[in-house]
Amino acid sequence: MPLVRVSGNQLVGSDDKPVHLGMLRYEIKKTIKSMPELGITDDGGITCHFLGNMLEGDSDGTIIVEVVGLFDKPERTPQVRQALADALVQVVKARVREARLIQCFVSSFNPEQGFAEYRKK
Repeated sequence: MPLVRVSGNQLVGSDDKPVHLGMLRYEIKKTIKSMPELGITDDGGITCHFLGNMLEGDSDGTIIVEVVGLFDKPERTPQVRQALADALVQVVKARVREARLIQCFVSSFNPEQGFAEYRKK
């Protein structure tokens, strides 16, 4: 299942316009689940991490969204991945209005190239 990493100083917002990361997480998950071609219907299968930019003074207004660990499947075509990238940019744009540039990268992943998981019962 996918990991969505969102990074950038604009995620902090400002005192008068804080970014509600809980709502952003909800909207990201809702967007992913709304695309039937992805075959993801469970919130538990989507992990969202928010990372502020760790470089002091590097606040150029850029937000990067990365979707990794989205397993290759025939129905997850390049067009579907592009539609996901476009949709996630719109979600972030709606929640982080101060962002000057938002980029989204959706990587394909073949689990045969190295994947393991542990689930506690």
